[in-house]
Amino acid sequence: MAPTLPTSLRATLPFDPALVCIAGQWRRPQGLHTLPLIDPSTGVELGRIARAGAPEIDAAVQAARCALRADEPGSWAQASPHERSLCLQRIAALVRERVDELARLEALDAGLPLSRGRADAMALARRLEGWAAQIVQSGGSAQPGMPGQTLLSWREPLGIIGLMLPKQGSMTLLGDCVGAALAAGNACIVKPAETVVLSVLAFAHICHEAGLPAGTLNVVPGLSQESGAALVEHPGIAHVTVAGSVQTAAAVRALASRHGKDLSVLQVGSLPHLVFEDADLDRAVPELVAAAVHRSGQSLVRPTCILARRSIHADLVERMAQRYRQLRVGPALADRDLGPMASAHRRHQVESQIAFAGESGLRLVAQGEIDADAAGLDGCWVRPTLLTPWTAAWTRRIAVDPAGPVQVVIPFDDESEAIELAHACEQLRGASLWTRDGARQWRLAHGLRCERISINGADDASAATAAGQAPSLGTWGMDLRERYTRIKSMRIQHD
Repeated sequence: MAPTLPTSLRATLPFDPALVCIAGQWRRPQGLHTLPLIDPSTGVELGRIARAGAPEIDAAVQAARCALRADEPGSWAQASPHERSLCLQRIAALVRERVDELARLEALDAGLPLSRGRADAMALARRLEGWAAQIVQSGGSAQPGMPGQTLLSWREPLGIIGLMLPKQGSMTLLGDCVGAALAAGNACIVKPAETVVLSVLAFAHICHEAGLPAGTLNVVPGLSQESGAALVEHPGIAHVTVAGSVQTAAAVRALASRHGKDLSVLQVGSLPHLVFEDADLDRAVPELVAAAVHRSGQSLVRPTCILARRSIHADLVERMAQRYRQLRVGPALADRDLGPMASAHRRHQVESQIAFAGESGLRLVAQGEIDADAAGLDGCWVRPTLLTPWTAAWTRRIAVDPAGPVQVVIPFDDESEAIELAHACEQLRGASLWTRDGARQWRLAHGLRCERISINGADDASAATAAGQAPSLGTWGMDLRERYTRIKSMRIQHD
């Protein structure tokens, strides 16, 4: 059988990407089905990855059940909170040791520049350390009830947690979701996006090397309509978290409702920036542009829309344009400002959006350049693009898809118009406010109907959580520590 990866790459991997990881073992999917793994920087097929389906999901569920059996020697269910904390700390330490390796894998299949991949790997380690600290800090409660009674309550794990990862940001979500689930004492089954698999498989290998009991973490690559659907439908899975596009979220919601599945959805959304006349533009402009190039605009939270007070609109556009013209797009391993789009399909979507900007009433202000290193490579390149309306009367709903390094700077006259424009952004998830006026900050924070607000700083959803603090996607309106546990109460009658 031909090797599944080029020798130069496969020789550096301690696992075969054409296999699934179940019960701590690497095995071929039933039917030996595989999918191509494409390097978005070159268009070259790196090799093959597993195309798992319902049989592999069922095998993963059986493995997870064994890991959660209290009578199974060495199982995750038998581990004390202190032992779980130590295990997560060991995993985090190995992640830190292998930051460069994980960044290289993210560059190869996700097209993430090396520096961004290193930052994501460090964020993964810090999130795991944060959850490890939270394990030993959590506990139950006891309180008196009626005379002669004591009421006790505590949190216990749900059981088996399923996780469907998006095409970008896999490592940080592993830290958030898998870290939270394992810290609570659950077992996990992870279905990575079919285009971003290597770093997730590498993380599974690290976990088992760190001593995570077999079956506690299982990774089952494949197509969303096959292994993803089987994950949602399986009755042995207590809860599913899915992260991805609006369409993916809608499809999973419909499937979960038919099967009565408990579900968390981390859906793509907009995060506009509102820039007022008293903003520090020297500080704001670099962060606004950095938000656009972050993961080539493919993050779950997308800062496509920049709203600027009309009195500073022209100045802000010119400042941003100067920076846009300096941006360089190139191969992920070359570590330029931006890497490629995750797939050729997404590249075509964004290119079409830019090509038809004029018909939408938008003017192309500035673009970055494709680096010389990309010459001759069939990569999924998209030039970062800055747009602004031709006329002051331009009003249009800003879409979150297609995802790409594109920003639109729109003028507004007053706070009420700024709020109205922000609410016109599809799937509004949050906002970044650039103003030094404290009263205005409070008015806008209360007036905007969204889940998170940042003041005078870009809201980076992937920013690392400091060790010892509880990482959580509370900024998405949910506390994972609570989402992956249930409250159990007990009443004791003493007489």
